[in-house]
Amino acid sequence: MSFFSFIPGITILSFLTTHVYPLWKTGLVLHDWDVAEVSIWLFYWCFFAVFQAFENYLLWAFVDWIPVYPEGRWLVFLWLLHPDSFGLGVAWTVFQDNYAQHDAGIQRKIATVMGTTLPDTQETLGAKSAEMKKVD
Repeated sequence: MSFFSFIPGITILSFLTTHVYPLWKTGLVLHDWDVAEVSIWLFYWCFFAVFQAFENYLLWAFVDWIPVYPEGRWLVFLWLLHPDSFGLGVAWTVFQDNYAQHDAGIQRKIATVMGTTLPDTQETLGAKSAEMKKVD
């Protein structure tokens, strides 16, 4: 609870925005099982988990003293999830573009560390990346 909050009930609005709406949308997407949409909502839940960990373990002492932090947090998640702006799609595209160029190297390093060989890693990842780009 922040001491510098201007919107009454911002905690409830934030909970609805960050938990309830994404859970409902994830359920709808899983029911239809659209791979591209499932990937985007999986990305949201991973982003949310990292954000929560960062907020709870690193910022816990400062969050109460940052002016209008709850409102700013709510606006960021509203931007991520609102159907008109759908910042989550923008964030997913940026992540996917940056990750795709390093994906084969990451997979090779994982295979090396685990002591396994993945002879078709490059071809498989290239095919999956091309398939994902077609879906977008």
